[in-house]
Amino acid sequence: TLIEPEEFQLIITPQATIDLGETYQIITQVNVPLTQIQSVQWTPSTGLSCDTCLILTASPFVSTQYKVEVETEAGCRDDGTLRLLVDRQVDVYIPNVFSPNGDGDNDYFTVYADTKGVTKIHSLQVYSRWGELLWERFDFEPNNPTIGWNGKHRGEDMNPAVFVYHAVVEFIDGRQEIFKGDVTIVR
Repeated sequence: TLIEPEEFQLIITPQATIDLGETYQIITQVNVPLTQIQSVQWTPSTGLSCDTCLILTASPFVSTQYKVEVETEAGCRDDGTLRLLVDRQVDVYIPNVFSPNGDGDNDYFTVYADTKGVTKIHSLQVYSRWGELLWERFDFEPNNPTIGWNGKHRGEDMNPAVFVYHAVVEFIDGRQEIFKGDVTIVR
């Protein structure tokens, strides 16, 4: 009498979602001792910390469907897929009002963003309503309230008014996005 062995199986979460810049830990389970595993192969390997491991991390920049194939020493095989969705929407906040009056609150106009998804602010420019460039800064990190426009032009405080800004934000995946709008100085 032959007793049929238990069918080899692997278990993997079929779908997960992460935000751009985050990592996801993949835990693949098998119903045999790990010493009986001969090979593990993930495809594609893009964004994976290891393409021959059962436990690994993934950090892709775009939604990706990963496939894993596992084989035991006895020649039994199983495969599974993980669809890892990447939410590429990154929070970027640019204020529409600031008060450069030296009180320590909102004295500078700058860009705020989720640093997991934004690598830098490529440029930030402020113009008068007639199109005159009043201030600009290049290649700086977001969220630093002490850098940015202080409401001055040529050393003089600007009167309360509405100004136009143009910002180019660079994301962790290399893409750049333009943000335009207006900002008001209140004193």
